[in-house]
This record gives sequence, structure tokens and C-alpha cells, in this order.
Amino acid sequence: MKQESRFLIAKLFAIVAAALVFGCAPPSPNGMAPDRMAALKAASLTGGAAAVSDGNWSCPSSANVLLKDNIITTGWDFTGLDDFTICKSTSNNLSFKVNGTTESGALCFYPMNQPATGAPHLAANPQCYSVTGSAILPVFTNATATINYMVVVDANYTEAMNKCLGSSSPCPAHSEGFIQ
Repeated sequence: MKQESRFLIAKLFAIVAAALVFGCAPPSPNGMAPDRMAALKAASLTGGAAAVSDGNWSCPSSANVLLKDNIITTGWDFTGLDDFTICKSTSNNLSFKVNGTTESGALCFYPMNQPATGAPHLAANPQCYSVTGSAILPVFTNATATINYMVVVDANYTEAMNKCLGSSSPCPAHSEGFIQ
């Protein structure tokens, strides 16, 4: 009897291990992961052009504002969806150019100041823009501090993001990162 119990426990362990290793969710109908399908249907903010530095814009070589919390994919997103390259104007520190890919119909930008010590704080009022397929060009004329960090959220989640930034409420899925 004792040997049968060990055999049963070993079988159960093997089943649980296989489920953890191989997953237990059925594949999507066309064999592609849902987050990859979403990326293929997403709108580009650049019309397909890469963000490059020129005489007007100083751009990083890769995305600098990255997806932070993707609820759908439980914190991991390998598609580049909602990763943005935010360039700074060479003539105006309050003007930015946003390139990237998103499924959102509208995005809101929270310009932040990240001091050397302490938590980041809003440096200007957030602004929301419709996603049209062209780069978004936010200008924050009312900045109270240097804008060196940006938070980007789907416009449907601005209320949740406002609560997140104003208290210890949980944050919605969003992208964030340092800008030049």
C-alpha cells in the first residue's frame, strides 16, 4: 500500500510539473500568442519610420519608455507593444516627439521630474492625444520642474493613473521611463 501511495504521489507530481512547464491553456485559434496578435494589429505612431535624431530632435537609439505593467500578459510583454521612443526637442526642453506602437485609440502623457533622491513627481499637467498613425508631439508649457521622466497610459485609464500617482492606489497598465 505504501508503494502505491508513492507511485500515486509521483504521478500527481509529474502532472503538475508538466502543466507548469508546458502550460495548460489551449493555443489560440491560429496558433499565435494573443499578445503577438495584438502587436500585429496595433497602430504605429510613426507611420513605420524609426525615431532618429536630426537637427530638431534628440532621440535615444532604442525605446526609452517601456511597458511597466501589462495586466493581460501578467507583467511580461515581448512584442514591443506600448514601448515608446520619446525624443526631446533640441530647441525647446518642453517639446517632445513620441514614436512607438500601441493598440490604444488615445494616449495620455504624464511629464515627470525624477530628482536624484526621492520619488518622481508631476512636472506639468498631463496631456492626452488621439493616436492617428503619426508621431505625437506633446508640448508642456506649464512645467514646474525639468521633465526627465514620462509615464504613458491609455486614455481610458487616466482616472486610475491619477489615483495611482496621488496615493498608494494600484497603478493601471502603463509605460514609463527616463527621457533625454
